[in-house]
This record gives sequence, C-alpha cells and structure tokens, in this order.
Amino acid sequence: MLIQAGDFISSNARYVAHAHAAAHKDIDGTLQLILANHAGRWTKAWLKDEVQRGRPDGTDQRSFPSGHTMKASVPAWYVTERYGWREGWPYHVGAAVAGAARVEQKRHYAEDVIGTHLLAWGVTRLVTGRDGAPPPVGVTVERGVRLHFFGAF
Repeated sequence: MLIQAGDFISSNARYVAHAHAAAHKDIDGTLQLILANHAGRWTKAWLKDEVQRGRPDGTDQRSFPSGHTMKASVPAWYVTERYGWREGWPYHVGAAVAGAARVEQKRHYAEDVIGTHLLAWGVTRLVTGRDGAPPPVGVTVERGVRLHFFGAF
C-alpha cells in the first residue's frame, strides 16, 4: 500500500500543485512551478550522473538524488514558498510518503530521500517568489529568453 501511494503521489503532486496555483489565479506562480519542476528534474539528472551512489538493492549507481522524492518535493516546497506552510504542509506529508516508499522498496537510503527533499527546497527557492515578490532567479520571455538574478534570498 505504501509503495503504491508513494508512486501515485510522486506522479501526481505537480498536477495538484498546478491546480492549487490555478485556484489562486496565480499565472506567475504557475510559470514558476513549471520552472521549478524542470530545474528539479535537471538537477536530479545531473547529480545522479555525478554522484553515482549505489542503491541499497545493488541494481545500479543512481541512488542519490531520488527522482520520485524530487517529483513530490518540488511541488511541496513550491506551495510552501509561494503560499505558506498553512497550505504547504499536506504536500510535505505526501513527499514524505513518496520518499518512505522508495526506502521501503530498497531503491534509496533514508539519507538519499532526506537530502533530495532539502535539495528540492534549494532548487525551488531559487525560482519561486513569495507574496508577489520576484523570485531570486527569474526567466522572462520577451524577444528571446532572459535569465536574471535578484538579491532576495
């Protein structure tokens, strides 16, 4: 049951977070969530290749970071950063379930899951603004794509 719940949550958390942003009529936030999800995916892929930590089940060297945990944690941190802990805590419970399922399956160590959850916070924090403030790192699409940095951490 835990494994199925974890798989379901990791596959669907981003869609629930998009619905959350839509309920707030938050177009900027929706774009930030898209960017956060992509940044999380790219960071995860890069680190899996660089770190090459062996899995508990011995199948390969891609234990850290956990992709399932990243997919559940980025939406959790996005909702928390954008709308506060009052709205974000249920997403963190979901991310914990997704991570626990991966540990239960022996696909990750507990520290992989915890580290990935914290990594997701860092990635998400870089691209998510709170209370209408711009994010520390932003992307604009006007006559090309521009990446800009702000001093608000």
